Amino acid sequence: SACFSWLVLFFLVANTAPLFAELWMEVNLKGATAKFVTSILTLSPLMFVFQAKTIGYYIVNEFRYGGASYVATGRGLPTERRPFITKNSKGVYEGLYLDYTTIAHYDGVVLLAGCILVRVASGYSEAEQPNPWVWISAGLTIAAWLYAPYVFNPYNFSRVHFLSDMRSLLAFFFAESGRHWDKWYEATAIKTRRGVRQSVNDIGFFLTVLFMATWYATLNVKATALTIVYSEHELYRLIHAAILLPPIFASLVWCLLVVLVENLFRCRTVAHQSLEVARRWAQQAAKRHQA
Repeated sequence: SACFSWLVLFFLVANTAPLFAELWMEVNLKGATAKFVTSILTLSPLMFVFQAKTIGYYIVNEFRYGGASYVATGRGLPTERRPFITKNSKGVYEGLYLDYTTIAHYDGVVLLAGCILVRVASGYSEAEQPNPWVWISAGLTIAAWLYAPYVFNPYNFSRVHFLSDMRSLLAFFFAESGRHWDKWYEATAIKTRRGVRQSVNDIGFFLTVLFMATWYATLNVKATALTIVYSEHELYRLIHAAILLPPIFASLVWCLLVVLVENLFRCRTVAHQSLEVARRWAQQAAKRHQA
């Protein structure tokens, strides 16, 4: 909505802030800034949004259905390409598409269709157009939910691999009258629910989201009324934003200020001492290795 869509920028900055503060403390401000700009230019916002969606999906399912367990994913090379969709030696289809369809792709398509419907059939006049941040936030979310796994998959758009993936995709949906897709959909998207516990959890989760949305809307209305009263004040927009910001940003600002003070006054904190000890140990290990 227009109330919180602009907060997507704070979300993206908050995801990069720990790395920024650590590099600032270990290297310098110039190196930390260069790393931050590089991460933005290499489309890290898409990864942050998609990562948040994946984490939220599994947390919500754990609250609703339970049964969480550790999945050993292994630690392969980051340059290894994972097929979009392929048939393994057991005759079962797998791949990035099937990994993330129920997690993000379905919701991404629904959000895209909703945005198109709003744009085409809303009847907005030129003066009533929604806040641009709404479209920026929605566009970034749609792009992340639909394309993030493939953008960061090595050689995903190579011509040879693309043609192979396309053949596998067509076979998955249309071979044997769609038997493979039907079997996969029943096993993943349509899950058997037993008893009333799941229904109660679903209702409880819905009420929790409703309460949070109502609380935020009420707070925004009161903040808007406050800023209208003090609209002559130069910083009234900043006050409005500060009221709506979650508490985590106060601690984030505090951490950044601590790092700034340490660098300005050359303070020796426990973190700096630990880094110096680690550097000495690494230098000694390198000398022993050369000897």
